[in-house]
Amino acid sequence: MARDSEEKDRFREADVLTWLQANPDFLRRHLKELSPLLPPGGKVLSLEVGQLERFRAENEELRNQLDGMLHRIRRNESIYQAFHLIQGSFLRAMDMESLLLTAFHNLERVFDICRVALTLSEHAVTSLGLFPENTPPPGLADRLFVLPDERLRAVMGTEGRSIIRVGREGAAERHLFFGEAGGLIRSEALIPLLEPLASSHETGNTTTVGRLLGSLNLGGATPSRFLPSDATDLVQNLADMLCLNLIHRVSPRP
Repeated sequence: MARDSEEKDRFREADVLTWLQANPDFLRRHLKELSPLLPPGGKVLSLEVGQLERFRAENEELRNQLDGMLHRIRRNESIYQAFHLIQGSFLRAMDMESLLLTAFHNLERVFDICRVALTLSEHAVTSLGLFPENTPPPGLADRLFVLPDERLRAVMGTEGRSIIRVGREGAAERHLFFGEAGGLIRSEALIPLLEPLASSHETGNTTTVGRLLGSLNLGGATPSRFLPSDATDLVQNLADMLCLNLIHRVSPRP
C-alpha cells in the first residue's frame, strides 16, 4: 500500500510539473498565494519562475525575429514584382513620350512616391536626338526639364552617386528638378542617368563612370520619405534601365 501511495505521488508530481511548464504564467499570477509554501528564503520557486520568464522572453524574441524575416521576404518579393512590372512597361511603350510617362506613373504608384520627373543635360538632348528639334513634347511639361551640363554637374557631382536632400536643403533649386510641384516636395532622391560605359569607351572616354546624361527625380511629400541612410540600389537599377531604353530608342537601326 505504501508503495502504491508513493507511485501515485510521483505521478501527481509529474503531472503538476508538466502543467506548470505548459502554463508558466500561473506561478507569476499566484506567487502571493503560494509564498507560504516556499521553504525559508523562497529561492526554489523564485528560481523556477525566473527560468520560465527567461524562456518566455527568448521565445518572444525568436518569434519577433521570424516575423521580421517574413516581412522582409514579402517586401522583397513585392519589390521584385514591381521591378519587372516597370521593366515590362518600358518594353511596351510605343514612343518616347509614352515611355517616360509610363515610367513616371508606375514609379509613383508602385513605390508610393509623391512626384517623379526627369532632368536631362543639354548634351543628352542634342547629341542623342531624343526629341524632334530638341524640344520635349507638351505632354511632358512639368515632368521633363533640360539643364546646361555645368549646372547639372554642380548638383549631381561627377562620381555617379545618388543625391538625397531633406527639408530645406536644395529647396532653392527644386524647381529645376520638379517644376511647379517643387513646392510640395519635402525630401528628394536624385538618381543619376549615366551613359553606359560601352558607349562611353566608343567616344574615347576611359573613365570608370559613364557620362552624366541627367537625373531621375523622386520627390517625397514628407521629410522622412527619402533619407541619406536609404539604399538606392534598386532605383539606380531602374534609372539605368530607363537610360538604356532612351538610348536604344534613338539608336540608328541597320
